[in-house]
Amino acid sequence: MPDDTTPTPASLTPDALTEVQDQFVLEWGRMSSSWGINRTMAQIHALLIATGRPMSMDEIIERLGISRGNASMSLRDLMEWGVVQRFRRPGDRKDIYQCDTDPWHIVARVVRERKRRELDPTGTALRECIARLPTDSTDPDTGEFRHRLTALLGIFDLIDLVYEQVFKTDESLRDAVRPFTPPSTNPSP
Repeated sequence: MPDDTTPTPASLTPDALTEVQDQFVLEWGRMSSSWGINRTMAQIHALLIATGRPMSMDEIIERLGISRGNASMSLRDLMEWGVVQRFRRPGDRKDIYQCDTDPWHIVARVVRERKRRELDPTGTALRECIARLPTDSTDPDTGEFRHRLTALLGIFDLIDLVYEQVFKTDESLRDAVRPFTPPSTNPSP
């Protein structure tokens, strides 16, 4: 229970809001790095989510205390993932970066990208390994290895099926999660 000195959300000062945003940025970076995503890349993404406004590279560098090279490389990766967009305001020479702040879109985009980068190549490698094993071998080790690879591939195929049903489009994600989510967290139409 908050004490009398804990500010309520309605009474947060700009400095207090910045502190909470910074806490979110640090946590998002920590969580993402444990998933194998570059920490700075995740922190830039979190900063854009937290502020909910487009920012220049200089603003991002100043706020996060990172080098220009690190910011540039991370922003390029974020754009490659499709979670950050770059644009210029008419008459301005600086690039501005923004991200979608809808959490359902963010999660769906990350799942799609991780599948494309990690699961799809592994599924392809499993298929190639199975294809290289002789089908007429009487060697029990070969047969057992084929069985294990085929079982793994079956799991990857199931993941593909779930992906196709749930994450293929924003609409399929909304339809899939709607029955399980309270109205306040339902994905926007």
